[in-house]
Amino acid sequence: MTIFQKIIFVPILSLVIYSGFVIYSLREQQQIGTDIEQLRHDYVPVLVLVKDNSRNFKELSDSLKDAVIAGERRWILDTLTTKQTIEESLNILNTYPHIMDSEFLATVKSDFTLYYENANKLAEEIIKNRQEGWHADERLVQATANYFAKTSDHFQNMEQLAQQRFKDSIDQTYKGLKGLLYWGAILSVCTMVFLLVVTFYISVSTRRNINQLIFRTKSLALGDAKFSSRLERSSKDELGALIYWFNKLSDKLEGDYKQLQTLSITDKLTGLNNRTRTDQYLPNALANAIKKQQPMHLIVIDIDHFKAINDDRGHLTGDRVLQQFAEVLKSHAQEHDYIGRWGGEEFILIWAGVDGDAAFRKAVALREAIARYDFTEVTKVTASFGMTQAHRNDTPESIIARADANLYQAKEKGRNRVVADVGPGL
Repeated sequence: MTIFQKIIFVPILSLVIYSGFVIYSLREQQQIGTDIEQLRHDYVPVLVLVKDNSRNFKELSDSLKDAVIAGERRWILDTLTTKQTIEESLNILNTYPHIMDSEFLATVKSDFTLYYENANKLAEEIIKNRQEGWHADERLVQATANYFAKTSDHFQNMEQLAQQRFKDSIDQTYKGLKGLLYWGAILSVCTMVFLLVVTFYISVSTRRNINQLIFRTKSLALGDAKFSSRLERSSKDELGALIYWFNKLSDKLEGDYKQLQTLSITDKLTGLNNRTRTDQYLPNALANAIKKQQPMHLIVIDIDHFKAINDDRGHLTGDRVLQQFAEVLKSHAQEHDYIGRWGGEEFILIWAGVDGDAAFRKAVALREAIARYDFTEVTKVTASFGMTQAHRNDTPESIIARADANLYQAKEKGRNRVVADVGPGL
């Protein structure tokens, strides 16, 4: 794609995005219409039923009163039809669990049934005793009044609940429509701003970037050390060609740089980390251990009587002993153990996340492994260990000083031993 095509592509992309949103909005609008129709289909029968229940309940209670006043027992039987109508309505409402809670409906049905039973019994009793005066069981009167109040409140609450849920559902549906309008406006503004900014940027910066890339590529080819960044080749136009060659140069220079960097932190003889690398690693490891409150141990190891090996067997033999000694350290190291050559015949180990007792046993096991190892030209070699645990207020200098002091004690006590201080640690 050419640069000119890129400029044309931006408004086309914006148009496609906006068109996609318009199509999505139309579909959402249709869905909202469908949702509203579904709400009408669900709620209208419910609203009719709850309103009819209130009316039928009033009619039933009035009929029972009229039966008492008229003294007609058969009128009580006529209320059975109204009772059955209300119960059927409650059963129908139970098929709309997303509108009416089934437990609530069960409570309504129970209270209504108890009201009817008590009211029916009260009416029968009053009619029966009418000639003897208007006498009735006070507890029955109280129970009838109580269940009448409960049932009346239930039907009223049921009607209010259905109306409120219908209103909330309508509001929620229209909220989606308002959201579409809002995001449509936002998208329109963002699309116009994006179109103007990108078009202006491409138009103004393309030629300038070409010249800058050419200059940078030539600089790298002539040995400029600023090669670490990479440019993404997103097209095959003029910029893409320059970016391609820029990345090629960067790859070559970075490979050479990493090789030099590895050499600068690696001990050439043993292949372990050198003193420079240890000076970089130790402060970070110590700070991390203090921050996480995890144990960290530092061990300085000195090969016993190494000077005698150099004097008696020669420096080449001494070098091979150092190489084999480094192999022993590496073969007994765990994944996150740090191993470095501290200088001469001294080595340094840094163990993180190992408790004091376990670290001491590990150091003793390493010392024994060194003593058992069959070195090619000198057969047996031993080493002295100075071991210390990091404390909260430690610095790299303080922890190394403690390890050196323990190493000195190990030599004073006869060498080939581990001397470790005991402290609270982290």
